[in-house]
Amino acid sequence: DAFVPDRTFHGVEKINLLGTEGDYTLIRERIALGLMADAGVVAPRVTHARLFVDGKYMGLFPNSEEADDQAFLDARFPDGDGSDFKVKGYCGERATLQWISDDPAAYVATYEPKAGTDAVDLGADLIPLLACASTASDDDLRACLPDHLDVDAWLAEIAVDMALPDVDGMASAGQNFLLYRPPEGRFVVVPWDK
Repeated sequence: DAFVPDRTFHGVEKINLLGTEGDYTLIRERIALGLMADAGVVAPRVTHARLFVDGKYMGLFPNSEEADDQAFLDARFPDGDGSDFKVKGYCGERATLQWISDDPAAYVATYEPKAGTDAVDLGADLIPLLACASTASDDDLRACLPDHLDVDAWLAEIAVDMALPDVDGMASAGQNFLLYRPPEGRFVVVPWDK
């Protein structure tokens, strides 16, 4: 869209060529996120792209949708803008999904607001989910969790995540996923970087 504003290609605003560190097959991302989508998980589409720079062939790269991009969310949740949080973590740091306090500032280092989401949404949407997930009893958790989380979608993501030979993700490492809450809906897990 450099010359025509708001232009997309098959609903995608950006090209996201992946570095594929350690994936010499170049297909892990495509297979993993394809399995997630087949299981009903909201997951980015992945294709392959041959890259040429000034006519010189640079190689083949997986091209993944940006899961924290507004175009991605609009394509999957057309009913309006919700709350989107990129869960950060790398090399041992992980999101524990634990309640810390009612102050949104306590969570910004781990849960980065994306796609128009801000600290107000963090306080209104994410903190109640984390408070519920941190309850002391199983009965309290069973009672409050369905109010904040699409449990079936969450379990589908966990099942595929655990079946993949992947050290990233929500279930295995507590990193490299997004939490998205559509308007008037419940949170779902959106995987990325598989």
